[in-house]
Amino acid sequence: MTREQLSGWAGYLVSAALLGPFIAPIVGIGDEVITAGSLRWRFGLLGIVFNSAGYLLLAVLIAGLVAAARRQRGVVLLLGLLTGVIALLFLGGLGLFALDALQLRQMIPESIRGTVTVRSVQSLGIGGLAFLVLITMALSFLRAGRALAPRSRPGAPAIIR
Repeated sequence: MTREQLSGWAGYLVSAALLGPFIAPIVGIGDEVITAGSLRWRFGLLGIVFNSAGYLLLAVLIAGLVAAARRQRGVVLLLGLLTGVIALLFLGGLGLFALDALQLRQMIPESIRGTVTVRSVQSLGIGGLAFLVLITMALSFLRAGRALAPRSRPGAPAIIR
């Protein structure tokens, strides 16, 4: 394995390792009774996802930079598509989180309502910023992937016109 291949794999492994802190809290909520229709469960899950989105953003960015540096056109384009899908999921999650926050506000005791409101707005801000970064990365990856020349296969017959 060449030094370039080794450094590429190291970059992908770092990217995968960064997904751990993003996924661990989500898996941890699985101990609760999972009821997707439950207002409190959905609100908590989305809050955790938004507040740990930095790890996801960094993981996707590192994977995209490694793929672009290695001129892996297919990987860059795939990351662009996946990042776009994740961005759309974040957008939908932002809407649900906002509606859930409004509904939960009525159920929360007055003594902690202010704190919960501040934390909700903070999570919405982080989630909104993550959405903007994800959309920007998706468009950048797609643009970069299209700009990369397709790899020619060794031994493939040349097309002569």
